[in-house]
Amino acid sequence: MADPKVAVKGVSHVGIRVSDMERSKAFYQEFLGWKQIFDSAIQADALAKLMGPFGGGSDITGRACGGRIGELRVELVQIKGMPADPPTRGLGIGQLTLAVDNAQAMYERMNAHGVRTMSPPVEIMDCKIFFALDPDGQPFEFVEYMVGESGWSNETR
Repeated sequence: MADPKVAVKGVSHVGIRVSDMERSKAFYQEFLGWKQIFDSAIQADALAKLMGPFGGGSDITGRACGGRIGELRVELVQIKGMPADPPTRGLGIGQLTLAVDNAQAMYERMNAHGVRTMSPPVEIMDCKIFFALDPDGQPFEFVEYMVGESGWSNETR
């Protein structure tokens, strides 16, 4: 049995590295409905300690902007002075998946505004799904669940 003093309480937030904070904030607000909660500089000394094994030294600086997409907390993080691909990075989050009422309408809206999409919505696993990329190439999956089908669509939240 897990020790309740060290139990995981739940997901805190999803952190996404960005190269241009203002451009990314605009994208997340416009297309994903991100509502900003805070905008903070990250102290260089704390960041250097936190990022220690990833390199960068004491000259790295950062900025974090947190907000919500629906009930999900999403933090955009811009770090200057850190190598783009640290040697111990790992595979990372594959994508952030967002539920939509109409995948085709979202796909058309994004394409009309020049957002990079991977394909039109595809019916797969009782869903309509397509992928789009944010300005830094971070993939997002948009899913329209088909009512009454199997998979996630039958789970109550």
